[in-house]
Amino acid sequence: MKKRGSRSNRTSDQAVRKPDIMALFREGDAIQRALNQAVREALLVHKRLGQSIAIWRDGRVVVLPASEIPIDGEGNDTPAQV
Repeated sequence: MKKRGSRSNRTSDQAVRKPDIMALFREGDAIQRALNQAVREALLVHKRLGQSIAIWRDGRVVVLPASEIPIDGEGNDTPAQV
């Protein structure tokens, strides 16, 4: 009987490889895509729930009502320029 949370007896070829964190930071593309997607999802949630957002525009804080939150086309992984 295996202990709860114990590792299975995998061979070294079957082991799950962790990404090279330093390479991810050097290249930056994967991190930028993830950040863009997270921002887009947050904007969509705010818009769907009718919640306003605060943005920085022309050196000032501006509160945008949900109806004015711009979202790029569905399936696009970049947020609209707010």
